[in-house]
Amino acid sequence: MSEENKATKVRKIRQYSKENLLKAVEAVGHGMSLIKAAKQFGVPRTTLTSYHEDRDRKGKMGPTLTFTDDEEQLMVNWTRDMRQKGMLCKSSELLEAARWMLDTYPRQGKHKDRTLSRSWCKGFYRRHPQVTSYLQDMREDQLEPTSQQQCYESVFQQLDCLELFKNGSRVFKYTEIRFGLGSNFYNYLASSSSSGNVSHKADLITTGFISSAKGRLAFPMIVYPHDGTIPLDLAATVPLFYGYGSSPNGISTNETFCNFVTKVFYKYLMLNKVPLPVILFVDGTKPNISLELWHACKALGISLVAQNPDESLNNKKHFLPNTVLTSHVMTKLREALMQWMEINGCRITESNYAELLQPVVHNSITDDLILADWKKFRFYQWIIRRTLRIEDIEFVSADPAAIEGDTTEADEEAAAIMAEPILGEVESADSS
Repeated sequence: MSEENKATKVRKIRQYSKENLLKAVEAVGHGMSLIKAAKQFGVPRTTLTSYHEDRDRKGKMGPTLTFTDDEEQLMVNWTRDMRQKGMLCKSSELLEAARWMLDTYPRQGKHKDRTLSRSWCKGFYRRHPQVTSYLQDMREDQLEPTSQQQCYESVFQQLDCLELFKNGSRVFKYTEIRFGLGSNFYNYLASSSSSGNVSHKADLITTGFISSAKGRLAFPMIVYPHDGTIPLDLAATVPLFYGYGSSPNGISTNETFCNFVTKVFYKYLMLNKVPLPVILFVDGTKPNISLELWHACKALGISLVAQNPDESLNNKKHFLPNTVLTSHVMTKLREALMQWMEINGCRITESNYAELLQPVVHNSITDDLILADWKKFRFYQWIIRRTLRIEDIEFVSADPAAIEGDTTEADEEAAAIMAEPILGEVESADSS
């Protein structure tokens, strides 16, 4: 072909409507061949093949997306709900959530073996720009600290289940300890230096507790330091109804915590006939805010709320809290450990840990101890006081004199109550 002909050659683009494309896809779905359908409806065969293999596109023009509209909206709702409940996800956790969705719901066609990278996140942000305000490392205001009072209030305004706080048996809190099997035989907390407490990071065993504001303790969870499934002989040492799992370093992961909440904790709710929904306070760490956990909890009627919104919303570093419950359990475990050494004269192993833990849980964790732990739970006490104030205001506004439009002494008293600093009251109650 001459240079002149090449210059004058115009690429022919076949014109077709979206309606014909959908008809062609439908015809192929009913058994018509791709070649015949392409010729009959005037649609390019390669285009028809692409749309037939990826039917979730629903006739949309342009490149195919990895996820459907419903799946992407699910991820948007997850990040928004976490933000409203006082926990901020990160862009890396969004990417991990998308990969989890690919593994859980395999794709077909050209996206069958696709692996996601950060470039997918950039496209996701363009399609859903509001998501950047829900992510910890994407917010424009992340350099502007928010007061603890404002953090508490912002989460309180988004709680759609305030009536549950009237029944302490439907409000729960998660906390955990990390036990070291190193040479010093001391319990390990994330707020301490790991080099001074345990000899090897892989020697950690995590124990998780869920307690109710009514003073009840749900079934605990034990996470052993193992790759993959723990051995059967080790699983046999775990007490009945306890949850257990494994991770390479003995620390709770997305999978272990999700299994604990959706299987072990949910079983406790069913056996004790606790009405759903319930509230579960968790910290804002990675295993506690995963898409997998949130999606399962939504279906089961478990509402996740931040234990300390101030920590997550202000990008503060997380430390395992040293609560009344965890301090008591650590003290009792140390005592049991010293008795073990005196009797057996050897180091404790992971197969002996449940043997030490069970008497501590069943004999020393009382209802009064749990209630004392909840009295020191600052955000929960703040919510209780804040809820009581709303009820007081509603009662005052129902007064006949208020309905007439006159400003009464009760109205002025209600306004004064709302103007008082709530955090100051909590601090003075704790100090007393």
